[in-house]
Amino acid sequence: MKPSRVFSAFATLAALAALVAACGSSPGSSVPGGRACTDIGCDNGVKVDFTFREAGQYVFEVTVDGEKTVCRASLPLESSFSNPCDRTDVLLGLVGSALPPAQQSIGGLTLTTTTAGSVTIRATRDGALLGEKTIRIAYDVTPGPNGPDCEPKECKSAKATFP
Repeated sequence: MKPSRVFSAFATLAALAALVAACGSSPGSSVPGGRACTDIGCDNGVKVDFTFREAGQYVFEVTVDGEKTVCRASLPLESSFSNPCDRTDVLLGLVGSALPPAQQSIGGLTLTTTTAGSVTIRATRDGALLGEKTIRIAYDVTPGPNGPDCEPKECKSAKATFP
């Protein structure tokens, strides 16, 4: 190998080493030993799976550890909408607002909690009861995505079905 190519290769390696060292040295981004932590997070929370496709006015009463929230949605869906629940930590899935009505659905709840012990859901369509269920939450706890020396240390998620 020509001396100029060797120098070029070493210069490139030195530049990369300096870049890695600089990235790992920013506040809060490294752990002892200089390894950099990433900003990857967890998909924490509770997911309750269901799908409703029939046209009508839906009401979901969701009680999380004694705190009640109400979510309202209609099929067919409106073309623009916001979270149909009266709390931001409870999300109702509205699927396919740009699709033909026959392909639209109301699909699932996402609760952003990692501490709830139980969830009670009562659902109606046009005033008729679709189901009522109390779910005891069993969290799946896994190590955090960035390794044991970085935050988050663990991820907590749970899945359930309704009704």
